[in-house]
Amino acid sequence: METVKAKKAKANKTDEELKSEALEFYRQLIERDLKPTIDGASIDFHRNKDLTVFVPGESPLIAVVKHEELLDFLKANSVNRVLVDALFPSRVPLLQSLLKHGIEVYMLRRPSALAGFKAMLERRYNKKKNKGKQDGNNNDNNGIKIPRKNDFVDAVALAFTWPKFHRRLDWRFLECWRAMNKWRRVYSVYHKVQQMVEDLERDETPVTLHEDRVIKKAKEFVDTIEMHYPKIRQVFEKVRIPPDDVIAQALCAEIVLEVYHIPKNQMS
Repeated sequence: METVKAKKAKANKTDEELKSEALEFYRQLIERDLKPTIDGASIDFHRNKDLTVFVPGESPLIAVVKHEELLDFLKANSVNRVLVDALFPSRVPLLQSLLKHGIEVYMLRRPSALAGFKAMLERRYNKKKNKGKQDGNNNDNNGIKIPRKNDFVDAVALAFTWPKFHRRLDWRFLECWRAMNKWRRVYSVYHKVQQMVEDLERDETPVTLHEDRVIKKAKEFVDTIEMHYPKIRQVFEKVRIPPDDVIAQALCAEIVLEVYHIPKNQMS
């Protein structure tokens, strides 16, 4: 049984040790004929922390990169395409800068796809390792060692996630997404407050959030969508949303943006 001291030692590994572990994980995947699904770099994105960037290939590279140094890093390593695991409003300008310099940007549609890939590895290579996959010395020949979750391992695993979960982004989508994010935050608070008010007793003082602010953010989002995708008005008409119901329009626009797809032959 693993001692507490051994567990602490694992938890306190240096970045270099974690990098080596992640690269060994990559080597195991390649040995089993698994191939990266992104021809470029996979990036474990963070709101505040530095980025973890993985560039697969014959001489794989994994590095911690500051946000402001990402473009130069990608250029230095001849990377023309990136896949990020998440979006953050404060990092939209960074991604728009990459697009402006001719770098294709993709994001993971479902964060759960990363865990799903690791679960697939576990099922395929480890669940049956004691059933006919051992040599005469009882050594497992096909099992794969999946390291503990950390930024380096996630960056490597991200490069192998299924393409159906990769969404290509353009600067228009990012502008709309940022406006949608602001609208969602306000609407979420408003919706929760409304539920709280409904649960109050008659003699309790209600907590309110001015609907005007919600309508303002909804209108900003809808206006942004319409500026970049004018046909959104046709969608509103088709689903019979009244012209003056801006909240319903914003909710509809969310769905449209979530399913938005950029054809492969369309440049960002």
